[in-house]
Amino acid sequence: MTAESIIERVTQKPFRAFALETTGGTWIEIDREEDVLVYRKKPPVRITIFDASGRLYILEPEQIAAIE
Repeated sequence: MTAESIIERVTQKPFRAFALETTGGTWIEIDREEDVLVYRKKPPVRITIFDASGRLYILEPEQIAAIE
């Protein structure tokens, strides 16, 4: 997965909730645009996500298998 594809989904107007699947098989529900931060200033790219329960995930794009 690329950072651009995730940014495209997060910035979609109007925002629609979605889920990410990690390469480890974990599904992360994203309910609000504010719950995702993509840091791209220099490699490696990092994606910080808070799920609905407040759990924090810090991932690299290569760790994301699917967006649904």
